[in-house]
Amino acid sequence: MSKDTGKNIFLFHGSENYLIKQKECELTERLIPPGTEQMNLSVFEEKGFAIENLFYATESLPFFNDHRLVITKNADFFGTRKLDGDAIAAYLQDIPQTTTLLIIESEIDKRARLFKKISEFGLAQEFVPLQEKDLLQWVVGLFKQKGTVISPGVATQLLRTASYSMEAVCSEAEKLISYCRGNPITADAVNAICTKSVESRIFELTGAIGSKRADEALQLYHNMISLKESPLMILAMIARQFRLILQCGVLARQRKSNDEIAAALKIRPFAVREYTAQSRNFTSSTLIQALRDCLTTDVNIKTGQMADQLAVEMLIVKHCIV
Repeated sequence: MSKDTGKNIFLFHGSENYLIKQKECELTERLIPPGTEQMNLSVFEEKGFAIENLFYATESLPFFNDHRLVITKNADFFGTRKLDGDAIAAYLQDIPQTTTLLIIESEIDKRARLFKKISEFGLAQEFVPLQEKDLLQWVVGLFKQKGTVISPGVATQLLRTASYSMEAVCSEAEKLISYCRGNPITADAVNAICTKSVESRIFELTGAIGSKRADEALQLYHNMISLKESPLMILAMIARQFRLILQCGVLARQRKSNDEIAAALKIRPFAVREYTAQSRNFTSSTLIQALRDCLTTDVNIKTGQMADQLAVEMLIVKHCIV
């Protein structure tokens, strides 16, 4: 049972994996003393584990400790394993007080019996991406905790490089602190050592296409290929980028706010600003044709009519000159 909530059944769900992981670690540290994990912690991560094994783990008594913690991760109890989810729902009120059950799922159905029962007997908590202002404050605070200064402007640059991923920012933070050796983090340092996310590279690529900078666009593409990115994956992300640029541009011209566009397209408001800015380099008809060409390129690759790397390269060149 959690000492601060009095609950022993938890559901952590949502798309912000970093926050979920942090909360999971906090719960584990509160309940399981170091060195007793093997005896008092059971984690079910494999997709097809037997539900009987989960029940057995929850029924087992803790060993030289007051609590036992049982965790399931993305077992899909609200989807393909809904029947198992219903079985867990029927069992929740019988879980021993010495056992804490934590269910982690990326997607849930709040209409499901399992969600309703967890809400009745335990605590369901959703973890969603932070708003831009809060995310920026988090980055500045992260470096401050580590004894290093980063300005809001450089923090914004780091977030863009990492595609606003909290997990990626944490990874890059350690490299930046070592590189700057106690000095404030600079924009040059971010450019020099931070690994750009695929999303960030694709955004730069479509920006180069929109500005008709063919040499730069091809260089960005070849860099991704050298990093072992699949041409088909790059093509899919280019198509997604074109689609979002088109949608944001259309909605912006209808005088929709960034928040309204973000809600409609299920993307973050700061991403809306960037997509809308890129839309000024394209006409709607150009973007529609680009999406058609992406589909044709995909078909040509998958039917063996063209080699994948060359096909995507020709798509990039075409839309740099039209």
